[in-house]
Amino acid sequence: MNKRSTSKPIKKELNNPKALFDLAIKHVEQRKYDDAETLLKKIIKLNPNHRDAWRALGALYVREDKYDPAVHALERAIQQDRNDAVSWYNCGIVHLNHNQYALAEVALERATTLNDTDPIAFAALGDACMGQGKVEAAVVALEKAVMLDSRDAELWWDLFRAYKQLDKCDPIIRDRLRRVNQDANNDEAWAALGDAYSKRGNNDLALELYTKAVRLLDRRSAFTTPKTAKQHEPVNRRHAGFPISTKLNQRGK
Repeated sequence: MNKRSTSKPIKKELNNPKALFDLAIKHVEQRKYDDAETLLKKIIKLNPNHRDAWRALGALYVREDKYDPAVHALERAIQQDRNDAVSWYNCGIVHLNHNQYALAEVALERATTLNDTDPIAFAALGDACMGQGKVEAAVVALEKAVMLDSRDAELWWDLFRAYKQLDKCDPIIRDRLRRVNQDANNDEAWAALGDAYSKRGNNDLALELYTKAVRLLDRRSAFTTPKTAKQHEPVNRRHAGFPISTKLNQRGK
């Protein structure tokens, strides 16, 4: 009797999408990606409309740089939920990593519309715009990114490079960005940059810059910038191996 009573729940678990999904995520956390992929495919076979399984499978394929399978899986996830910010983001990243900049821009525009609090998504959107030569659009996206995370040196460096390519850039802002990149620990340079943005009407970003200047003045900031400029690349540390468990995922469920 005891053996019979314990065997039924185990067998039931093998065909329970929720239990299988929980196990698949554990495999991902343990970096057992092949086992996770097997379970996710089984879930999809049991329920072809399982959004979370398609989303997680797509994220695995993005991590493994499998372009076509990733796009297919993520598009299936989006079919189930057009407001799935995670899948839109991942779809944008896989397009970006394969130089499909126009497709990346569309997906990342949607992701940032659905969730406008993630600086990494705006940074990726900036890269997608830069890849198409849309420097003004890239500046807008990168300004939003640095406003959300003013401590990220790479974001500021990307914005600085975008400004350098923008002939119509406000010369005062460009000059003060140059000063910041020459000496990132100069509180006066940050305050001057804040003044420039304030006069331009971007008060939110100006406030972030003033705050940074005050922190530097009080010697509470450890902010540094790269010593050498990186060439623009669609793949960088921000875009490689997008994880399944993120702040966006929490909101996307």
